Formats: sequence, structure tokens, C-alpha cells
Amino acid sequence: MRQNHLFFLFMQNFYLQMIFSATKQREIFFLAGPMIVVGQDFFYRRMTASSLQEIHKIERRSHDPSV
Repeated sequence: MRQNHLFFLFMQNFYLQMIFSATKQREIFFLAGPMIVVGQDFFYRRMTASSLQEIHKIERRSHDPSV
């Protein structure tokens, strides 16, 4: 987990530097922004994986009574 977190910080820093070095190209903002958000969402999803599994169990019960 710690290695992944350090890697994410490195990638975030890389995208921020890319934004600052190319402020004239607005496309960079639209490319780097979502990438950083997706990276953060990936790590938050690990923390909430158990709660998501509970939600899936409830959804299965509503569709299939035998579960």
C-alpha cells in the first residue's frame, strides 16, 4: 500500500509539472485533471471495497431470492 501511495504521489507531481510547463495548452488541464481524480478514486475504492461488497450482496438478494 505504501509503495502504491508513493507511486501515486510521484505521478500526481508529474502531472502537475506537466500542467505548469504547458499552461498555454488548455488540453493539458482536461487530460491531467481526470487522471489525478481517477488515481485518487482507485485508492479510496480499496478502503470502501468491503462496503461495496455488502451493497452487491443486497443487490443480488433483490434479484435472486435464493442468495
